[in-house]
Amino acid sequence: MSKKLKPLHPGEQLREEFMKPHALSMNRLALDFARAGNADRGNCDTAFRLARYFKTTPQFWMNMQLHYEQQVAEDELTVKVEREVQPMEPASAR
Repeated sequence: MSKKLKPLHPGEQLREEFMKPHALSMNRLALDFARAGNADRGNCDTAFRLARYFKTTPQFWMNMQLHYEQQVAEDELTVKVEREVQPMEPASAR
């Protein structure tokens, strides 16, 4: 039986696919983002900033985060939800 791989965190993908190829450090990215204002921001704000910075789309970054969160939830919740929640019966079968 093969072991399931751990989901790839969006930060790892950011580092490997965007920062390393541009020799960009976390410090440089933080400094460039700090010029834009408060560093305490939510996912949407960060997605828009990353999109602008790397010339992508906010949707790209939001999808990456959502996919990661869904994989983590699936790993953590599938068995519990299957045990606790029964599928709804069709109205004709009630």
